[in-house]
Amino acid sequence: MRADETNYLQITEVDYEGDQFLTLGLAQFDSEAECVAAYDGVAEVDEDPNAPREYKIDRFSGLARVDEKFIASATVVELLRCDLIHLHDQAAAALDHEVSDYLRTADAE
Repeated sequence: MRADETNYLQITEVDYEGDQFLTLGLAQFDSEAECVAAYDGVAEVDEDPNAPREYKIDRFSGLARVDEKFIASATVVELLRCDLIHLHDQAAAALDHEVSDYLRTADAE
């Protein structure tokens, strides 16, 4: 499958206190129709400007984000079948690893 044919959903934690966006999970679909149906099946919540953290789901078609909405933390737990602390810790560790690899590669050049 080519990248421009990819349809997927991405769940992101928006950590306002830590000033981070952490990808908690992805779901890839064979068709745009399946992806849209899954996206439409997730309930939206209002953005809370006072929240230290929020969660959102983005719908991608190819390399472009085409839709996004905020979702409840309970919805994240239900969709990813894992508690938020574990998801946050995994995503933060993956980001740290990615940054370390990038810096190590940049230093070697």
